Amino acid sequence: ALYSSRLPAYHRLDVRMTRRMQTRRGDLRVFLELINLANRENVFAYDYERDVRKDGTAYLAQDTESWFPLLPSIGLSWSW
Repeated sequence: ALYSSRLPAYHRLDVRMTRRMQTRRGDLRVFLELINLANRENVFAYDYERDVRKDGTAYLAQDTESWFPLLPSIGLSWSW
């Protein structure tokens, strides 16, 4: 049955630290963010490719695609 299989459970832990500074021209915010802090390999999808064994029989090879690993991010926002 096409599309009947399920992917493994997805778990992700994100952390964000923000520093707010008030200036005469508005609020300035600087942040550091860590996405997927536990660096868990979450399955995004399965890819299938037709392949041939040495004896000449064909089969489908399954390859796993994962979401990104630990991803750091920094940013800046300004509001007035």
